[in-house]
Amino acid sequence: MASEREPRKPNLVEPVNESETSKQTNNQSAPKILPKSDIPPTNGNSCNTEKNKEHRLNKLRFGVEILTLIAVVFYGWVAYRQWGEMRRSTDASVKSADQAKRAADIADTTLKSNDVSFRMTMRPYMTIKDITISNFTPEKKFRVDITGENSGKTPALNFIWVSKLQIGQKDFRIDTNYNLKDASKGTAGPNAQYVTTHHGPNELPKSMFDEINQGQLKILVHGKITYGDIFPQEKSATKHGTPYATSYCAFYEPIRYKALQFCSFGNSMK
Repeated sequence: MASEREPRKPNLVEPVNESETSKQTNNQSAPKILPKSDIPPTNGNSCNTEKNKEHRLNKLRFGVEILTLIAVVFYGWVAYRQWGEMRRSTDASVKSADQAKRAADIADTTLKSNDVSFRMTMRPYMTIKDITISNFTPEKKFRVDITGENSGKTPALNFIWVSKLQIGQKDFRIDTNYNLKDASKGTAGPNAQYVTTHHGPNELPKSMFDEINQGQLKILVHGKITYGDIFPQEKSATKHGTPYATSYCAFYEPIRYKALQFCSFGNSMK
């Protein structure tokens, strides 16, 4: 039975030489401990650092934007205040200018008014003082005298006096086409009187005399005096240098009145 045993397998595990193993163990150096500062950071710490840096930058950027917004708002507020002050200053200037203009206009108006008032007070006034008829008898030559007077305080310069005598029906129209060749001309001083005279027909027919006395005919005398003043033309009281004018009209109806009467028209003075 011993012959039938399986052959002995060789021992594949080599025996360990303890001395050699100990030697090899001694030859291996112990692990070296590095300082904490020399230990390289891990990848996770690097990512955290980048994120922290970006976060700080974002916070700084946000702060700068807030400061910029505050600066813009403050600048806008300052600009608005300045605009308001400029507007108030401009309004005050315009108001002051308007007030100054109104004051100047009032002063100018007052001066002109005073100037016109002075000229109107000192200007000449040619007036008709009286109109009389004399020698009104048949077969005679009657006459009508018209007395004018400058009742103003300064001379009436370059007066031109035109006049006309007419005999006609009670409702006849007056003829104002005066003949300048027969006009009286001159200068009338203050309070000076001037007389112009009209004569009737050389011999007044009795028939015409009777018709006048009975009111069928009437005698009419009318005229106009134009004149200037001593003031320069630009300061003259007359508009655009237009002369002053006095117009008159009077009629004679002995059946109603003993003397000549002024007409209801044709009498004016400017």
